[in-house]
Amino acid sequence: MLRYKREGDDRLIIDGVIDGRTLHLECKLHDRSKFNLVNRGFNWVQDYPFNR
Repeated sequence: MLRYKREGDDRLIIDGVIDGRTLHLECKLHDRSKFNLVNRGFNWVQDYPFNR
């Protein structure tokens, strides 16, 4: 069983127990437009890597 709590518009906290182990996750929402895969498109084949 997991419990979740929203703290503001950009944070999510998840607590619980899985297989006898305690779980605590803190998630922060990031702006999608800042991800390279979203803002510059995706190409299967590139002559030169974008991130080097």
